[in-house]
Amino acid sequence: MQQAQKMVRKQYSIYPSQAEKLRLLAEQQNISAAEVLRQAIDAFDPHAVNDMSEPELLALARSRIKEAIAETIATRKRAEMTLDEIEKRQTAQRKVA
Repeated sequence: MQQAQKMVRKQYSIYPSQAEKLRLLAEQQNISAAEVLRQAIDAFDPHAVNDMSEPELLALARSRIKEAIAETIATRKRAEMTLDEIEKRQTAQRKVA
């Protein structure tokens, strides 16, 4: 950890599933979400050899795909609800006119 440096405030967008995972990690470790992120950044080495086994990589890919599907389904449901609401408003306006 690099505590001697002045911190810089940044804002990033993450998926809801990532936000929940971040919250859980922070809670489990009894540290702030910001500290979890700092530790993750410090631990990340883009030049490290990936030593994940094929089953681990497949499990990771499967997990990410499931997250993407769940988020897509949720987005589709919200879009359908919005379109239904627009249709109801248009129908009500036609009845008034």
